[in-house]
Amino acid sequence: MTSPEPGNAQLLDKLISSMDKAFRSYRLYEARGAQYEAHVREMASQAAIATEQGAAVLTITPHGIQTHTARSEDSAELNRTWFELFEQGARQLIIMPGVDRAEIREMLQIMGGDQSSGEDILTVLWRRELKHIQVVVARTLVRGSSAKM
Repeated sequence: MTSPEPGNAQLLDKLISSMDKAFRSYRLYEARGAQYEAHVREMASQAAIATEQGAAVLTITPHGIQTHTARSEDSAELNRTWFELFEQGARQLIIMPGVDRAEIREMLQIMGGDQSSGEDILTVLWRRELKHIQVVVARTLVRGSSAKM
């Protein structure tokens, strides 16, 4: 796996930072109001800049979302969401060129909201078929070793 170009890494870092703000704002302001809308606009703007040369690929880890150089800020509630996605098999979040505020709002609603349907976040993301936001899932999950030593 290669590291992104230094300039691109900075753009991805800014995208992660704006994503963290948007998630916190979603929960704090209950997806309403001028401050929430400002954070959605900022995230959409950072996503557009980060995807000018191609897709923005962010790695999902048990500890948060990151690029090769940056990790999302420490937010226990948000990191719990990333942990849940990781546990469900998600390994990358890919934001494609052309993503708009409506898709960002929908992603925030899925990932930040309560899943009243009883489905996990990954299933809801998959069912919504967001055109410019994709989640890459690991092919095989290993829960433990069955080999005897």
